[in-house]
Amino acid sequence: MAEIVKFFYVLFLFISTPFIIKKPGSPNLRNHSCLRDKDCPQLKFHNIRCRNGFCVDIR
Repeated sequence: MAEIVKFFYVLFLFISTPFIIKKPGSPNLRNHSCLRDKDCPQLKFHNIRCRNGFCVDIR
């Protein structure tokens, strides 16, 4: 019985890993430096602006 539970636990970990790993090329606002608002990536449903040299999401 314990082996079956362990099997499903490991299976869940391997299946959920792609959802946790960040997709290459996707915008990372924390490390995205900018000079103007136009330097920041434009994402749907987000108001992203350049503040103090970094892109931040304005809520």
